[in-house]
Amino acid sequence: ALFARADRLVAASDGVTQRMIRNFRAIDAINQRNPAVALKVLDRQVSIDTEMVGETRLSQGEITKMLADQINRENAGLKRLGGVDSSLTGAERAQILDGQALLLRGTALRLSGQSDQALTALQQGIDTIVAVRNGRISSTGWLRAEVATQRALIQESRGDFAGARTGLTEALDIYKLEYPQSPGLLSAKGRLAAFLARRGEADASIALYDEIVAEGEAVPSARAAMKEMLAPYFAQLAARADNDPSVAARMFTASQLLQRPGVAQTQAVLARELSEGNDEASALFRLAVTRTREIARTSAEIQRLEALPSPTPDDVAALALARESLTTQQNEQTALQSRLGQYSQYRVLSPSSVTLAELQKLLGPREGYYKVSFVGQTVYGQLITADRVRTVSIALTRADLDKVVAKLRDSIVVIENGQPTNYPFDVVEARKLYEALFPGLKQDLAAIEHLVYEPDGALLQLPPGLLVEDQKGVDAYLERSAAIDADPFDFTGVAWFGRDRRFSIAVSPRSFADVRTIAPARGKQTYLGVGENAPP
Repeated sequence: ALFARADRLVAASDGVTQRMIRNFRAIDAINQRNPAVALKVLDRQVSIDTEMVGETRLSQGEITKMLADQINRENAGLKRLGGVDSSLTGAERAQILDGQALLLRGTALRLSGQSDQALTALQQGIDTIVAVRNGRISSTGWLRAEVATQRALIQESRGDFAGARTGLTEALDIYKLEYPQSPGLLSAKGRLAAFLARRGEADASIALYDEIVAEGEAVPSARAAMKEMLAPYFAQLAARADNDPSVAARMFTASQLLQRPGVAQTQAVLARELSEGNDEASALFRLAVTRTREIARTSAEIQRLEALPSPTPDDVAALALARESLTTQQNEQTALQSRLGQYSQYRVLSPSSVTLAELQKLLGPREGYYKVSFVGQTVYGQLITADRVRTVSIALTRADLDKVVAKLRDSIVVIENGQPTNYPFDVVEARKLYEALFPGLKQDLAAIEHLVYEPDGALLQLPPGLLVEDQKGVDAYLERSAAIDADPFDFTGVAWFGRDRRFSIAVSPRSFADVRTIAPARGKQTYLGVGENAPP
């Protein structure tokens, strides 16, 4: 709907914006694993007019209202999208966007299994982009990295694993140099780590994923992609859960980066609003982001200079200057973070993870915290008590859980002919779901009177107390229900999960920790609030 709205707003002669929308449509189709649609989108005709609105009058020293509006709109859009340099002419922008379209075509062709055609399109795309100002446009580095990545994936599919490793490493080096502290850098690391996992190099893969988790908290805008990116990391850790005591803490820390889509979208909106504001908090936030990237670039330069086998006197002087500059930048960043901490807008976006040890200290006797994490289609669970952690892989996929939860909810009430209709609760399915969600944890759960439950995905729609712990009560119910005069709503003897314990629902470990550390209420009288819907 938004793409259609954008199409209606673009002038028929605005070739640059038409190209941008075309490319974004193709990216959307590729993200949905639909390369055929992406190829159709890329075949769309766009205007040959690539001049900026009012460019001629601008060259004469006049800025019209239309041109001013476009400049403001494009600057804001480029900030949000990480677009190409706004100093480029309309024709140059169009050429870069056409080059990107060829790269996207190469990606779609690769996904379609057409490797040779994909390589041709990728080469044509990068040639088109490099032809603009002899390739000196620094903001196109991410496109060059994408070419290296796509080539590497094709090489891997052909069995050229050395070439694939070289390509993925090249892409990572580009992001390290030109886009430090960015979602793109984390994605490049994730692709290389996943490749190492596929090659059976688990230790190297896990080490690289550890870096992603450590750096991911400082790049909130990258969290929306973490669920897919970290899937191989969780799979490798889960295989070591019984023998490696560090696995529990690693998985717990990583799981806090797996933001639910709604949370991630809200965070992105808040970050954009803070970045584009005109008050002191916004100015400090922009400065802090810039300073973070400067620190990353300076650190990378120090590493490069330190690795030189035979440094010249100029290299030695540059290294000393870089180290001095890094110390100054870090001190300035500390001061900026301290000032930003005074603003609630920033505190919402600031890192908020809780370590496993911190959470365990907050849990009392006979208390437990059960965290469900969806990583792609795979589901994991962690049962945490004050002195123990159990990590389990849940046999059901995300899609399976969607179906099971929908079936259970419909067994309670379903809308038929516009009216809510009640049916007997499906205790058989509730028993199966309990077994799937808590595999091998019955003994641990028996010792817990208060369970803090953090669900994910469709499980957010189902209270945990409705699950059934024991098969005996289910069998007795089925036997009674077989009688002609049976009451299908008689659930006597069913061992509901919520019968012998209390539940609290948490949205994140941080929210639970914040609630636990709030000072107790000082009110001396109870309060009852009653509300009533106003008549229409």
